[in-house]
Parts: sequence; C-alpha cells; structure tokens
Amino acid sequence: MNALQFLLDTDVLLEHLNCPKEGKPSVLEMLAAQGLCFTTVLNATELFLCASNDGEKEAVFRLLSAIHVLGIHQRYALQTSELRKISQNVRDLLFLSVAANNKLPVISFEPEKYGGFAVPLPTELKGTTYLTEGKQ
Repeated sequence: MNALQFLLDTDVLLEHLNCPKEGKPSVLEMLAAQGLCFTTVLNATELFLCASNDGEKEAVFRLLSAIHVLGIHQRYALQTSELRKISQNVRDLLFLSVAANNKLPVISFEPEKYGGFAVPLPTELKGTTYLTEGKQ
C-alpha cells in the first residue's frame, strides 16, 4: 500500500513550530500520521531566516531532520514559464514546479497563493488548512 505524500509550505511548518506541545496536534503531526511529509530547501531557508536565536534554529533543524527536504533541480526551472499564469513570484513558481514534477499535493494555509487549486482536506483536517494540488 502506498503512503500518502504531502508537500508542506512554510506556513504549515511554522504552525508546527509554534503549536503548543500539549493539547491539539499540529497539522504537520496529523499529516505525518497519514503519510510522508516533504518540503523544499526554499521552505527550509525561510524557516532558518525566521529563527531569531540558537534555540529556534535547533527546533528548525530538528523539524527538518524529521521530514524529507527536496532540493531544487534544474528541471524545475523548465516548467516555471507554464506555471507563470498562477504566480509571478519566483519562489512560488519553483515550489509549484517541485510539487508538479514530484506529483505531490501542497498543504498550505494560503491556497490562493497557488492559483486556487484547493481541494477538500481529509475530514479530520477540515477547518485547519487547505490541500492544494501541484498540477500544471
């Protein structure tokens, strides 16, 4: 049986880092219980830029060690001109291209950022975030 796979945007990763450890689990924790979680080196960079002290940098490092971080291959640039109708932001275009090339659905709190490709979340996540498909 194939595990579900998700490409997590920075906002979902930040929600996990800022989520109280007791009580309701973060969206990342709920998704990780259902499948494999991925992010990109772009998102990893954004997290480290948000970290303001050594403790926060250590938390980011631990988080990124627990999920799969995808690099940026030159083939992802080939698709950006096709995706330009969705966004003019280079970071978002590369992120969408990673999703499309790897056939990974994108999890983001801001689905409009990715052209409104929003589809319903699994029932237990409704009202928490949105699932955005990385389609062309």
